[in-house]
Amino acid sequence: MINLNDMAKTIAEKEKGNRQVDITQIKEIMKIFLEELSRCSDEEVITLLNRMQK
Repeated sequence: MINLNDMAKTIAEKEKGNRQVDITQIKEIMKIFLEELSRCSDEEVITLLNRMQK
């Protein structure tokens, strides 16, 4: 199972050099993103994930 808190912390650490990012804000953005992603077809999600891996 994916732990959203751990994922948010990882994102915050990666972004720390660019700007100060609050973990709470990251989690809210992830929530919105995942809600939108859940409306996509499986094929669209796989295509997006494959694009992000490059």
